[in-house]
Amino acid sequence: QLASAKSTEARLKALLAKGAADRQSYDDAQYAAERLAGEVAAAAAQLKQLKTGLRPDEIAAKATAMRQADAAVAVLEDRIERQSRLRAVSEGVVRARLMEPGDMVTTSTPVFEVAVTTPKWVRVWVSETQLGFVKEGAEALVTTDTTPPMTGVVGFVSPEAEFTPKTVQTQDLRTVLVYEVRLTVEDPENALKLGQPVTVDFAGAAK
Repeated sequence: QLASAKSTEARLKALLAKGAADRQSYDDAQYAAERLAGEVAAAAAQLKQLKTGLRPDEIAAKATAMRQADAAVAVLEDRIERQSRLRAVSEGVVRARLMEPGDMVTTSTPVFEVAVTTPKWVRVWVSETQLGFVKEGAEALVTTDTTPPMTGVVGFVSPEAEFTPKTVQTQDLRTVLVYEVRLTVEDPENALKLGQPVTVDFAGAAK
């Protein structure tokens, strides 16, 4: 096709010089010949590239583009992972589901109520007369009706009494006030269950 177009262009050019052809026909033939020449050159360059492969700079550019695409995919996957999954900060047992599927929530909206099991806590209440025997870091024996004694360590002692009356109490009534104490318990067999009654024996404290 290119050879035919060039032949037509040459023939019309000669006829144009003799006045036997119009200018438009020659221009059309010239344009067709140049277009076909460009297509042939592009095809030749593509064929050469297929035979010799990409140039080093082209390979580097494509490698950079691939790394950028991989990084963008990793960012999207991380965003999907963080925004579509709920993870507890520690091991525990789900006690209540506060939201239902489809509910709108924010980053500060509680979705589940989780009871922490690691470490496992035991809560007891002691009277004011026993409070002097209970110190943070002190050990105690924790037992139930069906489990052997386990070691507990006092981790928290409430600074305020429970159900403190608003009116001033006499000295005799002050002893009925109780204080919350929390102990961490070593329970490798997972014998203690949520809400299970226990007995705590503080060394030297009144039972």
